[in-house]
Amino acid sequence: MRRPCTRLWAGLILFTTLIITSCSTSSEPSAPSPTPLPPEQALPTATEAAPPTATPPPTIPSVVHSIRPGEPGLRNSYLDDVDAQAGSKGISFGDIFAANRYERPFQAGDMVLRPEIDITSAEITFDEQWYYFTIDLQAPPAEGQRSPYYALEIDLDRDGRGDWLFAVEGGLTDGWTTDGVRAWQDANGDVGGPTPLAADGEAADGDGYELLFFDQGYGEDPDAAWARSLPGGGSGMQFAVKRDVLEADAGFLWSAWASAGALDPSEFDLNDRISAAEAGSPILGDADYPLQGLAQLDNTCRMYFGFTPTGNEPGVCALPYTPTPEPSPTPAATATLERGVLYGLVWTDKDLDGVKDSGEPPLTVFVSVTSGSCPSQGGGGILYQTRYIEYGINYWIERAPGTYCIQVGYPGQSTTGGSTRTVDVPAGGQVQVNFGYAELN
Repeated sequence: MRRPCTRLWAGLILFTTLIITSCSTSSEPSAPSPTPLPPEQALPTATEAAPPTATPPPTIPSVVHSIRPGEPGLRNSYLDDVDAQAGSKGISFGDIFAANRYERPFQAGDMVLRPEIDITSAEITFDEQWYYFTIDLQAPPAEGQRSPYYALEIDLDRDGRGDWLFAVEGGLTDGWTTDGVRAWQDANGDVGGPTPLAADGEAADGDGYELLFFDQGYGEDPDAAWARSLPGGGSGMQFAVKRDVLEADAGFLWSAWASAGALDPSEFDLNDRISAAEAGSPILGDADYPLQGLAQLDNTCRMYFGFTPTGNEPGVCALPYTPTPEPSPTPAATATLERGVLYGLVWTDKDLDGVKDSGEPPLTVFVSVTSGSCPSQGGGGILYQTRYIEYGINYWIERAPGTYCIQVGYPGQSTTGGSTRTVDVPAGGQVQVNFGYAELN
């Protein structure tokens, strides 16, 4: 009698199983089993992946030189630069920030002299293939000291805007090399801003020397420019520039530069990029003294080469004095029209003996000449600023016959023979008055 119940339970179990299976299959379908890729499409494992193919860097050809500079001959043109002075506070003359003329080879703030960037003189000579430029310095870099930068700025059309900038980092040997030598051009003529050499401030927005023409032997001409230290252990360096690179048959103006840091070619003229107050001043007594944002820098005025200057070229070194002939006076007016001349030297009197010795360079200072005898503190009056001292003459001033007071330098500074002199100028005569400058303490 129990067999029918057994069939009933079996039927219930089967019915329940079917219901559960039916509910399960009525929900969202499950994901199908993945189909294996054919063997040729199977992805490689990490150990089977082939390494990426490296693209070799382009091969940079070595610089091949076809010509090297020789030895400079006798100098063709020469200039003395203003000599900076060291002491408890550095001091210099000849720095004219407003005219892009710098005499500031000192550290900012403490005014410690950097003699390896203090230019004492510069010269140029040439042969059939090369221009040779020599920059003489107070001293070579000290051992372990960061190498300075030296540069040439060349103004081909004499308009005050440089056309070429040649630069090299120091630490040179006495053999000619192109290593570290670069040359830039101002292709768009904007060096100097609206007014060449003058401080234009925010008005100057040009890009300076924007075209890199020569880079350590790479460029249109691998032999375009070279540099070396002075042979024989001298304090200075030399550039050699190929004449056919400059194409300067009509002559040019040039100036020498020295800096403790790299000179950014895009920043020329330097006084267009910084204010006088931000730059500071190396001249003791100036409102902006001491140096701040523009320090450890020296350059020269622009020397002329290959042409006869008028004296009006922007930045040109002052020309040697040439007297202007007076009109022929009548006999009665001769005594009043015949003028005399005051002239003389001003130099660094290192040994304080009142005599200009070898190695005691000329100085650029202010010279004041007033009528009458000198007062105890020296006279004021008309100031004459001297700049060019190639011939050793710092000042040359015509005056009618009479008594005059000459004062040199700046207030509070002294010379070994005094900063003022009373002199009598004879009619038609010349009076030489020299001033040996003591180094300031």
